[in-house]
Amino acid sequence: PIFSAGRFRCVTGTGDTTVNTAEDIEALSGQSGKTIAINPVLDRSASMNYGIDVKDPAELRLKDFVRKGIEVLDNDRGFFMMAEGGKVDWAAHANDACSTILDVKELDESVMVAVEFARKYPEDTLIVVVGDHETGGLSVGFGGLNYQTYLARLKNQTMSFQFFTDRHVKRYQRNNPAFEEVMKDVEKVFGLIMPDSPAARAASDPGLILSAREMDMLREAYAESLLPRKQRPVQATYNYYAPYSMSAYDPFTVVITQIISRKAGLGWTSGAHTALPVSIHALGNGAEAFS
Repeated sequence: PIFSAGRFRCVTGTGDTTVNTAEDIEALSGQSGKTIAINPVLDRSASMNYGIDVKDPAELRLKDFVRKGIEVLDNDRGFFMMAEGGKVDWAAHANDACSTILDVKELDESVMVAVEFARKYPEDTLIVVVGDHETGGLSVGFGGLNYQTYLARLKNQTMSFQFFTDRHVKRYQRNNPAFEEVMKDVEKVFGLIMPDSPAARAASDPGLILSAREMDMLREAYAESLLPRKQRPVQATYNYYAPYSMSAYDPFTVVITQIISRKAGLGWTSGAHTALPVSIHALGNGAEAFS
């Protein structure tokens, strides 16, 4: 038996039955037969929400699919399960450090569900955790911060780059509001403060106040966001988007996430996949074969 659970189109196997409510998914058992189980809450790309965008505690998460998969598949002959935290990659394409970190946490919690099962059957279970590639060239440490990191600055972000694009940027593209009005949303969602904003005078962390250079970068990116996609400069398009998936990445949003990353002490080298090594971890029977 095979169970596949991923952040993208979270489904189980292929079969004759499709379920797409939390109640029907919870009711699945080893006697349910081949079933496609689709998360009842999907974003515009038909995938599960980023962890940062999950506000309803009842919303199903990757760990819930892993737990249900174990319950459905557990049998005397054994089973194979593959679960993917696939939106770690998408968030890193957009250089969205906060969403990347929180979706790694989503994956970590899912792995721990598997570890709980492995502890019951340590001689019969193997868990392997690995990435297929690195994305974005993410590193801890950014020039200009004197070897310091300020990861707490990421906590000001309240939604993913994608949610911000869908909820706010598309509205800007329809209504063309002034840059200063748009920046009020940026302050609320990401915690970045305009230097002439009333919040700048009362800021508990001056490091979140935007510099003149950062303001210029945001003005330029906002102007490009308002252009039809085909009219945007080619070089800017390559810098701001994953080159092969431009529809998901907005220049204004990505410049915001790049700036908040730098202020937190994180660096990005790319919006694409990189040659950085990825780690592999194994636990249980046969783990010594992985290194």
